Amino acid sequence: MKVLMNVVMSAVATALIAPVVYSQSFGDIRGSLFDSTDAVMADCQITVKNQDTNQLRRTVTNATGAYDVPDLVPGTYTVTAAKSGFQTAARTNISLQVGQVARVDFTMQPGQVTQTVEVQGNAQMVDTSTTSVGTMIENKDIVELPLNGRDPLQLLALSPNVTVQPGAVGQVGTLQGGTRAAESISVSGERNEFNYYTIDGVANQDVNFNSYIVRPSVEALLEFRVLTGVFPAEYGREASQVQMATRSGTNAYHATVFEFLRIPSGVITMDLLLLVRSSRISYSSFLI
Repeated sequence: MKVLMNVVMSAVATALIAPVVYSQSFGDIRGSLFDSTDAVMADCQITVKNQDTNQLRRTVTNATGAYDVPDLVPGTYTVTAAKSGFQTAARTNISLQVGQVARVDFTMQPGQVTQTVEVQGNAQMVDTSTTSVGTMIENKDIVELPLNGRDPLQLLALSPNVTVQPGAVGQVGTLQGGTRAAESISVSGERNEFNYYTIDGVANQDVNFNSYIVRPSVEALLEFRVLTGVFPAEYGREASQVQMATRSGTNAYHATVFEFLRIPSGVITMDLLLLVRSSRISYSSFLI
């Protein structure tokens, strides 16, 4: 009976924390609606559309004129607000990143619903919904910047408080070899054991070595973020967070082709009667 009770309690705890963990690598679009006199507008229809997949999410504003659409896959969105007796308002090309809360407010103008006021793009504003400090490594950086060995985690060095260095002495044996033994990632001067890794909100942490388990390929990774500072309640365990988000796919076909070729080029240097052989390395990557 006691064992059954423990199983039930564990299941309940998992169900309670699952939405919180799920939200770590997803975004949130929220805002408020006002009329031309700055009065709040309730019961307005809000439609959020993913421009890459055409997926739709719908909601309505509450009594205070506010709305919230959580758990959105990172990407580019269009938000539309509509109400009878007012022109339809739309905000396009809203870029939503990992863990970001984007605020999109509307001021509705009197008119026909068939009339649409569209605003292109969105200004990046200070996110006042969180006290955490972080740097976003976007998909454009992952795909276009040169990477040694196609290791996207090398781009963590783009953050002003992150240092990526070769593996420390003895790290190969400690971490049992592999790619994670070849680099040491230090955030804010801390040891590399103080980093906590997640993929799409799921723990990607080797509890034996406090390092990552899976390193996604360049093609599979949408973007990732390094978090420091005071975290909201959904984060924990370590002082620094490395959040990874994988690509969800679109309505168009995409492919990547790359080749890596190493050709011995013979003896090129003689130093103190020591012959040193060198290799010519050729690498190409093609996006389709």
